[in-house]
Amino acid sequence: MKKNINFKFFKKGQHSVYLNSYHIVFATKYRKKIIGRILEKELHQIYSEIAAQRPYNIELVGVGIETDHIHILISIPPSVSVSKIVQKLKGHPSRIIFKKYPFLEKRIGKRNFWQIGYFCRSLGDANLPQIFSYLNKQKLSDYLANFTK
Repeated sequence: MKKNINFKFFKKGQHSVYLNSYHIVFATKYRKKIIGRILEKELHQIYSEIAAQRPYNIELVGVGIETDHIHILISIPPSVSVSKIVQKLKGHPSRIIFKKYPFLEKRIGKRNFWQIGYFCRSLGDANLPQIFSYLNKQKLSDYLANFTK
């Protein structure tokens, strides 16, 4: 029996072919609703830059930002751990934001913009449309903005 597999979504590494997609969610420290329009724009810009740089050959598929948490759809090669990527996705923006907006340290404390921990779910082909739909229901209209180019 021949299976009908669409290979256009698969990524090719040096010694592998893969599709490792993840839905990652992490929240602001103390789950404070501190992400307004200015910070949302700033975070979109930061994640656009990360997407363009493609550290560890990751691909940011989408980013959705709420007032107290963020959703990221990402594809990573099998040689990179999810925890390493989350460290990059949380640490880099946190440093930039505190440098640009030092008054935030008084609201949420020093060093950490994000709370400890994260949610992560691996996605298959069938899950992606459901996750996109979920993000749309969260009123995240421009989560795909600079990431599908």
